[in-house]
Amino acid sequence: MLIISSFFRKTKKQLRSIDREGAGSYVDLKLYVDDMIYLTTSTSVYAIDVLSSKLQMSKVLNVKGDEDTIEAIDFNTETPVIVLRHENQLLISVWRREFMENASLSSYQCQKTFRALPDPVCNLVKDFDEARCQCMAIQVRPDSLVMTLLSNNNGSFEYIGGKPYVLIMFHDLASEKCLRVLRLDSNWMNQMSDSLVPFDGESCLITAKFSKNHLAVGFGSFSDKKDGAIAIWSMSELLDQNIVEDEILQMWTIPGKNLTQ
Repeated sequence: MLIISSFFRKTKKQLRSIDREGAGSYVDLKLYVDDMIYLTTSTSVYAIDVLSSKLQMSKVLNVKGDEDTIEAIDFNTETPVIVLRHENQLLISVWRREFMENASLSSYQCQKTFRALPDPVCNLVKDFDEARCQCMAIQVRPDSLVMTLLSNNNGSFEYIGGKPYVLIMFHDLASEKCLRVLRLDSNWMNQMSDSLVPFDGESCLITAKFSKNHLAVGFGSFSDKKDGAIAIWSMSELLDQNIVEDEILQMWTIPGKNLTQ
């Protein structure tokens, strides 16, 4: 059973709750600008109107394939963008809102789907296995630039019988073109040990967010809660097709100073 509760932020008092049988495994929960809560499970997206006197969950999006599962979701204005796993392939799926007459909620229909991982990734990561690569997060910017955060070990750089890595990828949704693949692996973490977090089996990438000008990536270590740092890249350099990946690993760190690998 899935239970969703809302609280008054100032007093921490619970206002109301809703429970749902058979909703599926939880993936994401977002409170959107239209005062709607969007609950995402492995196969569906449900909408909940928080202004309604009676909370109800309505399914507004559903993936059709029996083997398809949602790994991550974000909203570009009113357009959901999903990282979808289909037969061990990772796909980026763009949906559009369809308004229905005499309906309080609109539904979504799939507009287009394309591969999240371009063929050159196989040359960037030795012994690459797409089936083991999972999406940690997706972020969509209003100008249709999308970032996906992929890892074969959930962001951890602990040895797993293979080489752990994180791929930070940028796509243009309009052209479906992959603009940049930034590979962060255990070798890179080891080289950055003095500037980010001490590299050991507990080192991990926690999160990544980008804006118009910068990409910020947070690192930490499970061995010491005080170990943590933020690496910042220039988006103009990341999206410059004339700069190769080895040259682009120039960044600022917090705490730390401007450095070059």
